Amino acid sequence: MNLTPEQRREMDRHYHDVIGGEYDQVILDPRQTASDILFSGHRRHLPRSGQMLDIGCGTGQAICRFAAAPARFDQVTAVDHSTGMLSAARRNVEAAGVAGVDFIQADVLEWLDSSTSQPCHLVTAVGFLHHLDDQQIRNVIAQLAARLSKDGRLLIADPLDPAGKPEPEAIQAWNRRSLAVQRGYTEEPEEPDERPIPASLMNEAFRSAGLDILHHSSSWEIFNHSSNPGWLERLRIRYLYHAGGAGIVNAWTLARH
Repeated sequence: MNLTPEQRREMDRHYHDVIGGEYDQVILDPRQTASDILFSGHRRHLPRSGQMLDIGCGTGQAICRFAAAPARFDQVTAVDHSTGMLSAARRNVEAAGVAGVDFIQADVLEWLDSSTSQPCHLVTAVGFLHHLDDQQIRNVIAQLAARLSKDGRLLIADPLDPAGKPEPEAIQAWNRRSLAVQRGYTEEPEEPDERPIPASLMNEAFRSAGLDILHHSSSWEIFNHSSNPGWLERLRIRYLYHAGGAGIVNAWTLARH
């Protein structure tokens, strides 16, 4: 599909407007246990107060995860181009008890180019960068690094290209009986092509932006079998997570040199 950058962004915005009300049920909820494990090691590196910026905030899950009590941020700014996703984010953030979030409906790239803000103690970009082309990824990471306070932290989570490494058979077998194969959108319009990001590109972008990796976690996609998994199901997912090793799902906590 040959699209201009403007057409691609508009197509992406429309797609997320349509699916926003069902995104958590279809995409995030089946991944909840594995996501909890993925992010668990990052918490000790992240601030719990000051200024927080969440770009490509989607349904607000990063805010719910990192800005809810006991965190006490003075200000939280959330930016996304989709009104459908922002509507869901407002509901989720309110339910999580995070007050005073400034939601901004804007194209993130344009907002980063035109806006100014005081240095941020925590910047999050979860599931956003893989929507961009290579040069945009480099530019955005540099812009986010520039917005960090002296002791600020940048949390990024996005899929990495596994470079031919196969998904473990045990995880494939587990996922065939999971919630992910049972759920789908009521209506799903066409979306622009996306792809996992090459690891070399991410590492290059981090170096160019003057960022050090404080913590990196990686796994394969592993889905819940039930909406409210018990301890045995959670234990099995944890085992698969660690036994499967590094995979397509990745998260980094970064700081400036």
